Amino acid sequence: MTSTPAPAVGRRRAAIPPTLSLYLGNRYYVLANPAIILTVVVGLSMLVAVLIGLATGELPLTERLREGTRANGGVIYGLPGFLMGVGAMATNRNFSLALSLGSSRRAFWQGTSYGFLATSLVTATAAMILLALERATHAWWLGIHVIEVDVLGRGYPLVFLSVLCTCLFGLYLGAFFGTIYRTLGAAWVVVTSIGYAVAVVALVAMLVWQREALAAPLASLGNSWWLPFVAAQTALTAGASFLLNERAPV
Repeated sequence: MTSTPAPAVGRRRAAIPPTLSLYLGNRYYVLANPAIILTVVVGLSMLVAVLIGLATGELPLTERLREGTRANGGVIYGLPGFLMGVGAMATNRNFSLALSLGSSRRAFWQGTSYGFLATSLVTATAAMILLALERATHAWWLGIHVIEVDVLGRGYPLVFLSVLCTCLFGLYLGAFFGTIYRTLGAAWVVVTSIGYAVAVVALVAMLVWQREALAAPLASLGNSWWLPFVAAQTALTAGASFLLNERAPV
């Protein structure tokens, strides 16, 4: 009596954990490093606060300077660059190995996406811990805000969501360019980078042009008005990397 082959969906799901384990092969690099970078941003911001305080003779910072630190966007600027490298390496370094071990292209992409989510969740949780410390120490005893800032939403749910979206954006943008390199070559990475930069500049120009019409809708979103745009770009780059992954040569 012959056994019935497992359905294709079942085989695909069974292949996801091994591809996830490929991504998590260097846990320190993909899980710990982003949280460390986040902590370094806090340390550098505190150093800047000390220098400002010494220069002005106001240490801890006065209420005016303290409120000014809420414009600190170090977290948003510090994370995506490193995470783009993580995303690009993940979609290139493990691809051939995963397929040689019997994984399908879709299972590789899904497992890597689960890994991206794990990285983002760990980093967002680290941000929650740092936010709790920032509040417990009354802005790090120096009167400086690093995590409880305007761009992150100033609160636990929004800070978590902001850091999560920022991480996913950086990872999938790196995966997008990584799959372009693997599928089409280095020249197309340059062409796509230029095209992407032009599209971002055009979007910014449109927002400036329509700032009066968009003022009310954006104001209703508060300090996290940028999140829908980041989420849309994340979905776009994730979808594009998935389609390119289906065509990539081994």
